Amino acid sequence: MTGAGLLPWEVLPPWKVRLLENIQELSVERAHLLRRGYPTYTSGNDSEFQIQSWHSRLRTLDAIRGDAEIHARAEEVPPQWIEAARTLGRHGVRWAERDPAPPRPPRGPEARRAWVLNTLADDVWQLEHMAALTAARRARLAAQGIHSEPDPLLASQFHNNMTAIWQRACQLAVAVDLLDSERGQLWDRNARGWDALLTATVHTYDEDTLEERWLTHAWPGIEREARDVVDNLRDSIDRSHDQVLYADRLPPRPQQLIQHAIHHWWHNTADDGVGHATRAEPDDAAVIAALPDELEWSTEPEPGAAPSPQEPGHEP
Repeated sequence: MTGAGLLPWEVLPPWKVRLLENIQELSVERAHLLRRGYPTYTSGNDSEFQIQSWHSRLRTLDAIRGDAEIHARAEEVPPQWIEAARTLGRHGVRWAERDPAPPRPPRGPEARRAWVLNTLADDVWQLEHMAALTAARRARLAAQGIHSEPDPLLASQFHNNMTAIWQRACQLAVAVDLLDSERGQLWDRNARGWDALLTATVHTYDEDTLEERWLTHAWPGIEREARDVVDNLRDSIDRSHDQVLYADRLPPRPQQLIQHAIHHWWHNTADDGVGHATRAEPDDAAVIAALPDELEWSTEPEPGAAPSPQEPGHEP
């Protein structure tokens, strides 16, 4: 609980509460593996593999939980709730076993709506994180005197991935009747929110970590998976009535997010130790103008890809 005595699910939207649940459940899983999953030694050729496999699984769980905590901090989840979820999990307490108990998972139509909101929140987070990675990577390349994309094929795939994720997020937004307050919670990130995101992510990444995360998000499978979901969602949407897709009711486009990330990269006032505030701060327009063509986003789909949502307009 916070100092005001409130519980996370009394304050946070459900998709942010889910981040805490993930942290706690991952901590439980790791604690169980640590205390009960230690392999029994047997002489033989595979004894080294057994201990290395156990150790590797522990490190994998650490990495996944670490990413979950980064996400939670980027979404401004109070640090004391993140720490409480991690600590309870380390002691083997599952989310449903908390006292007081959290609300039970929704059922029926509400369960589908919760799935859509959670998936939409994940997509918006991935887009914002990729925008931050783009801004940070461009700035670090420029600091090294590199002003053109050193790997255009991967950069193009990164661009395609962002486009596909954005299209999926748009279809998810159409699939559920979002409240204005939900839209605000999901993608109206203000200056403080961008500061929190950058501080939790790219301001903590060294050069190798930044490149590793950028390459991870450039994986071609991301685009294929996103487009498959778009196709399935379009097949399932009720077409008995027109659905108006105005731009202000859809998630921000990738280029908008990149521009926000660039702006706050240079103007963030948090003391993150990266030293970006000590560099000369270029005009935002000049930085954006210097971006390569592959960052100019188009709604035109790739050949054979599903078309993007129309805005404004009507779902056909």
